[in-house]
Amino acid sequence: MAELPKGEVNKMKLNHKIRMSLIFMLFTIAVYYKDESILKLLGLHINGVEEEIFDDITLFILLLLFFNVFFLQEKVSKYLQKSREQYRCLIGHSAQPIFVRSEGEFIFVNRACANLLGASHFQELLEKPWMDIIHPDSIETVKEVLLRQQKDKDEVSKYELKVIRFDGKIIHVEVISTPIEYMGKDARELVVLDITQRKQHEELMNHLIYHDQLTGLPNRRFFQETLNQKLDQFKSEKLLAVMFIDLDGFKNVNDTFGHEIGDQLLQEVAKRLNNSVRDRDMAARLAGDEFTVILPEITREDVVQVAERVLEELRLPVILKKNSVKVTSSIGIVFYPHHGDNVETLLKHADQAMYQAKKQGKNNYLIYTGE
Repeated sequence: MAELPKGEVNKMKLNHKIRMSLIFMLFTIAVYYKDESILKLLGLHINGVEEEIFDDITLFILLLLFFNVFFLQEKVSKYLQKSREQYRCLIGHSAQPIFVRSEGEFIFVNRACANLLGASHFQELLEKPWMDIIHPDSIETVKEVLLRQQKDKDEVSKYELKVIRFDGKIIHVEVISTPIEYMGKDARELVVLDITQRKQHEELMNHLIYHDQLTGLPNRRFFQETLNQKLDQFKSEKLLAVMFIDLDGFKNVNDTFGHEIGDQLLQEVAKRLNNSVRDRDMAARLAGDEFTVILPEITREDVVQVAERVLEELRLPVILKKNSVKVTSSIGIVFYPHHGDNVETLLKHADQAMYQAKKQGKNNYLIYTGE
């Protein structure tokens, strides 16, 4: 079992002495007011010299106990003051950013914390409402943590937040919140760790995992996971549509102008595709010159408009290294839940509709019919 710090042991001993002295004071007061009964019990005279001596001794003991409690309280007060000064000195010079929060306000901030948040002086942080530095994305997290701490005041919490520096820059931090007593009040010590670089690395890795490196569009994995999620959450009276898009004549571009021009063309196609769909839609690159689009909350009429816009955008010539490059596209369209109840089936039927559009002359779209 872990041992208590020496300072805490001394504080506990002082408090124990104070409690014992108060108990003896109460006992002495009781003896003083019951002196006649005690004298009778001892066989001494009442209203005589014995009673006066007995009362004087009792009062003297009571006075000694009172002064003992007073001096012990003074000793505890000095100890607490010394502990606060040592604590403030310790965390004030710590390289680790540390807050102390009590009753919804910051009551102590060290220099490292002021530097982390871009404040010229720690006093600026004490004067600023602490919720003002919390990014809107993290407000709910803070509320959940505060609710847990209200239910369990001894909880040690560890959580991540986005905070806003004084210069407006947004950083990610990890916070360890520990219950403490500060200046006689229940408080929370918040040790802060800047994890911005780690978060940026995680976001970069996540982007590489879920995005196509050439075009920047979501890749097949991202497309499938997103579509799966959309199908699971589908409760709309409208439809969910999926487009399968294949470029017509892309192989000729690679054979004629080379793969570098082909890659640049795919990048331009990705931009035009993103510009053609709605803000709520998601365009993705599956592989090669194959693209898909998820269109949630949509009607058949709106899908037709989007498909015609995509055809129009992609048939326009692209100037790449002084070469005018032109391709068209063929589009297959399916609707959930009419044309399939899972990602594989929907993609398969959209692919079939796209190939049928190619057979009918390319530069066209077809809605899957099952025929």
